Amino acid sequence: MKRIISLFLSVFLVLTFSACNDKNVSSQNNESPFIESSMTDNSSLSANNQTEETPNNTSVNQNSFIPQSNIDTSKENSDDKLEVSDKNDDYLENKQENVDLRPEKITKTFDYQDNFRIPDKIVTGNFKDPDCNNTIPYTLYFPADYSPSKKYPVLFYLHGAGSRGSDNAKHLTQASTLFEVNGDLISQAFVICPQCPENGWWYLDKNYYGDNNGYLSTAVKLLQNVLDTYPTDRNRVYVTGLSMGGFGTWEALSRYSNLFAAGIPACGWGDSSMANILKEIPIWIFHGTADTTVSFQSSQSMFDAIKNAGGNKIHFTKLQNVGHDAWFYAFRDRKAISWLFSQNKIKNPAGNYEYISYLEVRDPDGNIIINENDFIKNRVGFLKDSNMKFTIILSENGTTKLSKAYLKYYGKEFKVLSGGKEIYYFTVTDKLNDDKFVIDSYFKFANYAGINRILNNYKNYQKS
Repeated sequence: MKRIISLFLSVFLVLTFSACNDKNVSSQNNESPFIESSMTDNSSLSANNQTEETPNNTSVNQNSFIPQSNIDTSKENSDDKLEVSDKNDDYLENKQENVDLRPEKITKTFDYQDNFRIPDKIVTGNFKDPDCNNTIPYTLYFPADYSPSKKYPVLFYLHGAGSRGSDNAKHLTQASTLFEVNGDLISQAFVICPQCPENGWWYLDKNYYGDNNGYLSTAVKLLQNVLDTYPTDRNRVYVTGLSMGGFGTWEALSRYSNLFAAGIPACGWGDSSMANILKEIPIWIFHGTADTTVSFQSSQSMFDAIKNAGGNKIHFTKLQNVGHDAWFYAFRDRKAISWLFSQNKIKNPAGNYEYISYLEVRDPDGNIIINENDFIKNRVGFLKDSNMKFTIILSENGTTKLSKAYLKYYGKEFKVLSGGKEIYYFTVTDKLNDDKFVIDSYFKFANYAGINRILNNYKNYQKS
């Protein structure tokens, strides 16, 4: 009997200890020192707020004049919605990392602040056309590092029909998209955003061809005024626009070909008979193949006409299964915006360009080893000491390149840059043992959430 009681007590103690131990393990799991937060900013992806309207003709109207009766704004909240991947495989599973075992040793840090926000210095007003009765509101963004002693490129932005008005605000919704992924590039320029009146259109002319009394001509005069007033580089004047603004972009490039160094028309349409003029200008077209508001064929015909005329500076990004949302991709496309800001009428007449990285690692010789094109996943994480780590999972090719560089330059200093600005240096202390690159938190003022958002937007929208 005593043996049975002793055996029963032993079993009871073992079970009790096991249960307590399980409870402690569960508690420890809930207090993991590494808390992951995946921060993708989807607030700007609502097609209900972004859809722009144009004349609801699926065929191309090659005439500069489109009767106002053909303008259909009844579908202001179109069902053409942009679909962006937000699946779980875009992010990493939650797990603790021992960052002290990373093969990099920080040697120097810099005061780094994000430079992807809309510039602080902004001028707004109403521009009165000196040659007619037109008056248009406008917003002018200054370069982030503005100095009267420098000369800056200029970006002329033309909104779509849904943003017409007199509030000097509605048309900035899509314009702000330019800064979301490429703010470090856009903020180097003056950005001019005129607003077309409620019942107006981006026409060059009003009563007859060549009278230059249309609202687009007024906007171009505003542009000329900015060029005359501020320190600008006249060899680097660019134009972009969406929908009705895409039409305006083609019109501006056609008549003012000597003014613009390059243009990006998004889901617009133009006059293919102007191909002999347009073939000399670097142009990058964006259009969705499923666009039911402005036919995809309208951009295809412009591309074909320019190519047939001998043009070799023309690019065309065909967005498969995308509706009337091409500007979402165009304005966030790092490759296209790098291309745009590389164009210079004097120094780069051939229309060549070099990709400008957003986030990059350079070897001791100054060569770019990896950048965002080598990233497949990224995450922001917090450690118990409140330090933040930004972990990037590299592609196979990116892992190979970084691993080889670490072996070649063991013990030497590498540089990490964001938006062209140095954020910290490190030396290699060991070989690369995995496919990760960890951005260290010890450089100052880093906005990890912003970097994470930009890289997620980059992955979602890069289509060129």
